[in-house]
Amino acid sequence: MRLPGVTAHPISAWAVQAARELADELEDADHRLSFLIGDGNATFTAAIDAVFELAPL
Repeated sequence: MRLPGVTAHPISAWAVQAARELADELEDADHRLSFLIGDGNATFTAAIDAVFELAPL
């Protein structure tokens, strides 16, 4: 399990950037993402889904 940077008040832009960084780290380490679990919070937008759909994971 990987926990990217932490903030008390995340906004969508922060969450998307964290997703990009995680996708890059997974790719660099030659790891594959099997599942992505979200809680339905409005901070986690369709833009995050797009990051992982475009990532070669």
